[in-house]
Amino acid sequence: MATALFRDVSVPSGVAAALPSPGLAVLTADLDGDGRLDIYVANDLKPAYLFHNQGGGRFIETAVQSGAGMDATAILPAGMGIDAGDLDGSGRPSLFLTNFQNKPNLLFLNRGNLRFEDRACAPAWELRSLARLAFGTAFIDADLDGNLDIAVANGHIQRDNEKFDGTPTAQEAQLFLGDGRGHFRTCPARRRLLYRQRRPRRVAGRKVDACLAGHVPKVGRGRRPEITGFLRRWGAVELFVIPLMWPLATAMSRLPSDRHR
Repeated sequence: MATALFRDVSVPSGVAAALPSPGLAVLTADLDGDGRLDIYVANDLKPAYLFHNQGGGRFIETAVQSGAGMDATAILPAGMGIDAGDLDGSGRPSLFLTNFQNKPNLLFLNRGNLRFEDRACAPAWELRSLARLAFGTAFIDADLDGNLDIAVANGHIQRDNEKFDGTPTAQEAQLFLGDGRGHFRTCPARRRLLYRQRRPRRVAGRKVDACLAGHVPKVGRGRRPEITGFLRRWGAVELFVIPLMWPLATAMSRLPSDRHR
């Protein structure tokens, strides 16, 4: 059986040339449509990294020049979780970066040629995310309308944060419904019922609780703070969340059967 071997190419690739920063999340995606995977990294209180793939295993860091390093007001993000996908029907992957409490989550729409527009400055978007400390995130089509939606797991870093500033440690997850044109609205309470809590079960020997879509506060993260992704079963969408101090959590959509086809 062949053994996978890795070698450190941080220096020859150019990645090591970037100033050191505390990275918390990373993804790879072809952000400029040249057929090569680029690397995007969320950093804590430092500009994000965008390593543009030059080919031949070489990268150049271009996040600030591309408009995806920090928000439009030049405030440094406390980058926690990230995802990429076509949010506005352009065919280009835009970037979403979760942020610390009292800082808006950042939405960078991809305008082509490795240029991004910060949409987090929109007042409605700010108000929806300021009250929570966001960690993991995943793009899913939660209501199966053909448009990507955004799921966010929230939770404070202080175990007894209520004693410090009155903000709860356990915080509700959020689901933002997309219209396919780069605009989002908070999933209303009545539609959260589209996601039902599953009965506790066991995955890999561990008990799995059920909570998402905003109706049960949790500290939504794990040792690596993230929503781990989504699964499609029988046309439904299932989210799998790693909370802190709680059992693992899942939530599965329950939509009319004709929406599953």
